[in-house]
Amino acid sequence: DTINIRPFNLSKQIARGIDFEVSYRANLDTIVSDWNGSLMLRFLATNFLRNWQSNGITIPIEGAGANSAGVPGYLPNWRWNSSATYSNESFSVNIGARGVSAGVYNNSNVQCTSGCPVSTANNRTVDNNHIDGAVYWDTSFTYKFHAGDAATEAFLNIRNIANKAPAVVAPGPGGYTYEAAPYNGALYDALGRTFRAGIRFRM
Repeated sequence: DTINIRPFNLSKQIARGIDFEVSYRANLDTIVSDWNGSLMLRFLATNFLRNWQSNGITIPIEGAGANSAGVPGYLPNWRWNSSATYSNESFSVNIGARGVSAGVYNNSNVQCTSGCPVSTANNRTVDNNHIDGAVYWDTSFTYKFHAGDAATEAFLNIRNIANKAPAVVAPGPGGYTYEAAPYNGALYDALGRTFRAGIRFRM
């Protein structure tokens, strides 16, 4: 008898996505001669198309479009960030929005309310497989002045202006441990409205 031992790739992952970026900058006096300062617009987005994973033992996982917490490889379909900034010699103002698309608890779940198939370990039957998306608004203000020969500026940043709470994710059959938060902290803003102010200067 002969036993052949050779290495092979048991695990496999397929990841696909598209990144988008658009930006525009203009001096306002090119639009109206009496206006000063500049305007900058920027938009960034990522569309996660696939994040299929298999360890060769358990059932493969498709993570794209799943917003649940605590599962490696789970990603929303979309994440995006946009901003508009006005600036001149004295101050600048920025307004931004960031968001995540709605998703599901698990792509293998079967959502139904009546006449449902029998729930299995690989395909659970649930009455709600939806997790809300979110949009958060941020802003910042910067005022520039001079103290002697050193350039100095004061700033104020406000994140999550509307104090929007994260989308709550219900626990699975095993429940949550007491220290686990019932939301995906990697996708949603967990702190609520926050302020940061200070002064920057060069020595």
